[in-house]
Amino acid sequence: VANNFFVKPAEPVDYNPQLDPIGNKVATRGQTLSFRVTSSGFPPETPPRFIYLEGDEPEGLFFDGKTGDLIWEPNDETELGEYELIFYLYVEGEKSEQDYERITVRVRDPNTSPRLELKPTYTVLAGTPFELQLQAEDNESPASDLTFALQGELPAGAEFNPSTGLLKWTTSENELPREVQLTASVTDRGDPAMSDQQPVTLSLIEDFTRDTFLTGIIKIDEVTQARLYNRAENVTSVLLEGKPFRAAGLTGKVIEISREYVVCEMDEEVWRLELGQALFERKKTEGPAKAETSVAPETPEEPLAAPRDHSAPLIAPRSAD
Repeated sequence: VANNFFVKPAEPVDYNPQLDPIGNKVATRGQTLSFRVTSSGFPPETPPRFIYLEGDEPEGLFFDGKTGDLIWEPNDETELGEYELIFYLYVEGEKSEQDYERITVRVRDPNTSPRLELKPTYTVLAGTPFELQLQAEDNESPASDLTFALQGELPAGAEFNPSTGLLKWTTSENELPREVQLTASVTDRGDPAMSDQQPVTLSLIEDFTRDTFLTGIIKIDEVTQARLYNRAENVTSVLLEGKPFRAAGLTGKVIEISREYVVCEMDEEVWRLELGQALFERKKTEGPAKAETSVAPETPEEPLAAPRDHSAPLIAPRSAD
């Protein structure tokens, strides 16, 4: 054909044998990593080529230089971190120093689900601004890589930020009484992405904290106790160190009872209430270490601070404005 005047000779082909791009890889403990290293640019009648592996070849890694197949399953004993591998192309039994690719294989733990940290029910006082900060822990992802969500119908006046997980609700007394059922969820950016969800109830109740006062701190059978009086409902609550309590629709645990104040924990925050103050006047504080549980009171003894007359308010009620 080459000597035939009427046939156009074939154009010369410029062959360029080379490795195809590989790219860095991620391996997960307990899961199999597998991929194939390939090459191209060879003439049709090329002798068998071979791919050679060098570098930090970890234990248990298998690589077939003829097929280019790599298989590795890191286990719990495999150190976390990056391993450097170098793939060389061999042609006609000679190593090509010009044609190689250096990659890293990063070994990580399996992605686990983030864990929401929520109570099942939150008490919301009507007419009072309410905030709920969704929080979650994740072994692999920083907080900035977590996305929050609330499923369900948000009440009027409520706003939710999925990036920060903050719910704000400006409540109204016209909605009393009411329970809002929602489902909170959090999702990470792992591969694959994992999530967690929990139901949460917002219980909207009337605000009696303006009508509930710390009226007395007394000592009975060597046990100090405090009295909270709700004049709107004519209910007195007895507080003991280390014991849970419920007053004016709020729940918490008493940390310390002093001669002039009470320190308690409510909604995972520490509050201080002075003798004579209304419950809504409580102030946030760091608080002391939690006290040991006291014995339940039996018979009265000398008062430390006598209970005040409940017939008249200790502090004049403040308006809601």
